[in-house]
Formats: sequence, structure tokens, C-alpha cells
Amino acid sequence: HSIGEDFKTLPTDLMTNLSVCYHKVDEVKNCLNACGQALSHDEKNVKAYYRRGLVSFETSDWEQAVADFKKVLKLGGENEEVRFFCPSF
Repeated sequence: HSIGEDFKTLPTDLMTNLSVCYHKVDEVKNCLNACGQALSHDEKNVKAYYRRGLVSFETSDWEQAVADFKKVLKLGGENEEVRFFCPSF
């Protein structure tokens, strides 16, 4: 694991961590924006899909929530909460 590899993932890591902070203080729009930015850097980021799905669920955006949770499962994220929301996937 080199320093160069760490810098490659830094924008994604920062955005996913920032999304958690925004979520905790109920800044929905900023949280969703941070998730989107993380996914623009890494379209396979399970944490960003999970967080966006969770916020989408909390704001009654069912279609987006299910799409994101399915993506989490497709990418190999094992999460009991996600299985609860998408039991048949």
C-alpha cells in the first residue's frame, strides 16, 4: 500500500466521511451532494450508495433508496439493514 494509492482514494474517502457528518446533523441536501461527489470519483463505492440510500429512504424517495440498496448488494456490500429494505434481491 503506497502513499500514491492513498491519495487516489482521498477525494472519495473525504466525501463519504463528509456525507456521514451531514447526515448526523440532518443536512439532507449536502449529504446527498457529498454522496454524489464520492460516486463521481468511485462509481463502486458501497458506502456512498448505502448512505444515499439511507437518506433517500428517510426522505421517502423510495425509488432512489431501493436502487441504491440494490447497488450495495450487487457490489458485495453485506449489510443486514440493506437486506431488510431489499429482501428479495
